[in-house]
Amino acid sequence: PLIFVEKPFSMPEFLAKIDSIMNLKVNKINPAKMSLYGFNSTEEKIILLMIEGMQNKEIAAELGTTENYIKKLLTNIYKKTNTGNRQSLIKLLI
Repeated sequence: PLIFVEKPFSMPEFLAKIDSIMNLKVNKINPAKMSLYGFNSTEEKIILLMIEGMQNKEIAAELGTTENYIKKLLTNIYKKTNTGNRQSLIKLLI
């Protein structure tokens, strides 16, 4: 569905709309789709943090590991799902 913000709008209204869209995306992750790909618990955490907008370095810090390890796991996730980037992965799982 398309989401619009009618003009004129205030900055708080605009930011609230963006926040609601971001929450909508996170809430629309389909658990059944996640289970189709056999992700382990670490891969699932990475996907959820990635969808929240975190970059690899931030995900690594959150999980107490290295950025290179996160990159390796993301490569595995992309292979499991036959996607090649974050956008394709998110689109697949929502």
